Amino acid sequence: MKKDFLKSTIPSLFLLFTVLIFAAQVNAIANAKPVVTTATVQFSIAIPETLSTSIVREETETAVNFNFKKEDGTTSFLFSVNKIAAADWMNLQSQMANAKVLDNKSGMIYFMMLTDKQKMKGADSEKYNQVMQNMNAFIASIKITE
Repeated sequence: MKKDFLKSTIPSLFLLFTVLIFAAQVNAIANAKPVVTTATVQFSIAIPETLSTSIVREETETAVNFNFKKEDGTTSFLFSVNKIAAADWMNLQSQMANAKVLDNKSGMIYFMMLTDKQKMKGADSEKYNQVMQNMNAFIASIKITE
């Protein structure tokens, strides 16, 4: 009788311990805080007034995107200023083409992504060329203020 009791109880206890361990791991994952902060990246940038009407600024939780505003009202990505936790940056940096580190402060990496589109056809080509000619000056003027 004792032998039968052990045969039926041991698998049940094993299953119970497995469920408890899994539940503790799921609870630990659920309580983890996000690594990236939710405040928009703070920085200064110099964009000449003559080009400011052609550039649209769009903010997200961890980035500020700058887009070229076309005559038809649509936009085309120019560059972005982003922030990410340093630990996350170590894992993702090799996957980010055209990324350039701007600063490293308080465990956060501030970087920019740049378009690979050098020219635009049609009615917007002249204005787009002016913006692209000034791109290096825009980038050089970026100063992280956080």
